[in-house]
Amino acid sequence: MSNTQYDFVAVLMNSTKEARDARNVLQKLAENKLLKLEDAVIAHKHYSEVQLDKMVDWEIPGAIGGAWLGILVSAIISLATGGAGTGIVIAGAAGGFGTGLAAGLLADVGIPDAKMKSIVNAVKGDGAVLFVLAKTENIGEVLDHMAGFSGEVISSTLSADTELQINNALNSSG
Repeated sequence: MSNTQYDFVAVLMNSTKEARDARNVLQKLAENKLLKLEDAVIAHKHYSEVQLDKMVDWEIPGAIGGAWLGILVSAIISLATGGAGTGIVIAGAAGGFGTGLAAGLLADVGIPDAKMKSIVNAVKGDGAVLFVLAKTENIGEVLDHMAGFSGEVISSTLSADTELQINNALNSSG
């Protein structure tokens, strides 16, 4: 994987559970500084509708940030207008919370949802796709930890050689 940007990999796995287990391994590797994990999303079809299980849910941080911004702005306005009271501050917090929540819902941070849904819709049969946006200097060590999972790279920004290394590691006996 390259030094300057995050690499994209989509791996078709046998089940949603296996994809979750693989994502958990990647998260542990990130905690141990063996890779930088920007995003890891599990996508699968549920009654022909694509479901995305995101590693990071942006709605709550957006709402909380919006509420704090609303409190700050309304407090400044309240002070500038001669202290109209806590009603303005509460209204500002509520408005900021709603705006932040909406912004979090609309934010498409990391791997674009439309790209993931398009790839999953093109997949025949069952299974789940683990989408990863990451970079590492330790590809061999990362692949050692991924050995034993079954899967196949179906889309990536990696070289054909690196894709082959990933496929070999995923389908080894560990």
